[in-house]
Amino acid sequence: MPVDPQLQAMLDAMQAIGWPKLGSLPAAELRAIPRPRPPVVTEVRSVGDAALPGPAGDIPIRIYRPSERPAGVIVYYHGGGWTIGDLDTADAALRLIANQTGCTVVSVDYRLAPENPFPAAVEDAMAAVAWAADHLGELAAPEAPLMVMGDSAGANLSAVVCLLARDAGGPKIDLQILVYPATEGDVDAPSMSAFEPPFLDRQDMVWFYDQYAPPEHRRDPRLAPARAASHAGLPDAVLVTAELDLLTAEGEAYAHTLEQGGATVVRLHYEGAIHGFFTMAAHLDLGRRAIDDVCRAIVGHISKT
Repeated sequence: MPVDPQLQAMLDAMQAIGWPKLGSLPAAELRAIPRPRPPVVTEVRSVGDAALPGPAGDIPIRIYRPSERPAGVIVYYHGGGWTIGDLDTADAALRLIANQTGCTVVSVDYRLAPENPFPAAVEDAMAAVAWAADHLGELAAPEAPLMVMGDSAGANLSAVVCLLARDAGGPKIDLQILVYPATEGDVDAPSMSAFEPPFLDRQDMVWFYDQYAPPEHRRDPRLAPARAASHAGLPDAVLVTAELDLLTAEGEAYAHTLEQGGATVVRLHYEGAIHGFFTMAAHLDLGRRAIDDVCRAIVGHISKT
């Protein structure tokens, strides 16, 4: 299926302005390039920046509170290959998610590579979900469900956090929402060369992994959750994949792995979609549809708890 027309227009615009290829600049310079921030089109009852204590200092967070009595808490980790991204990256999407699920969303600005290589992001991700669990009564209610969610590298961190929390005996995570997750840590897998995607090709993937962790660490389940010895006892999941994304094969395989371990998985797949489409909801009908679908799945899960 061809690329969604709105997505193609965005790709054409990026090419027209000469957006730099990943790897052509150091990560710090790539982050410093000004990026247009979409206007706030979705108001949330309360949005505020704060910080929580982390293993290497305070971790910036942004808290979206949709009501006085939120239905649950979602800890969100943004995408960007563990190397780029910040609290603004998914802001438009998280406003929609907070309002449509009725959940407080805690967006986490974890440490980025290469300045802070693996496992720094994992440590911050665990610190954030532990903090949310300790403050559940302030963020929602003491008995509210606690969920983790992320896109791409953030989905990787969400999956890893679920494994670590299980093995540590807590905190209890009720649901993991994984949007095109990286799960295997293998840039030489056949799926990485299966086709030439319109966005995030194998060369880009190699660059991101090289920033985050050397090859000798890439079989560590804290980086490659698919390689964990067991996937039993993990939370149920919502797993999103995009047709024109090299990570789709990993996502589909991980959904199966979770199911084999006993989890119930809601699978959502989008034709004509590329990697990154989910957080483009402010500009993209397909992204908005995916957010609507994910939010329905979250609300459905909460209603059963």
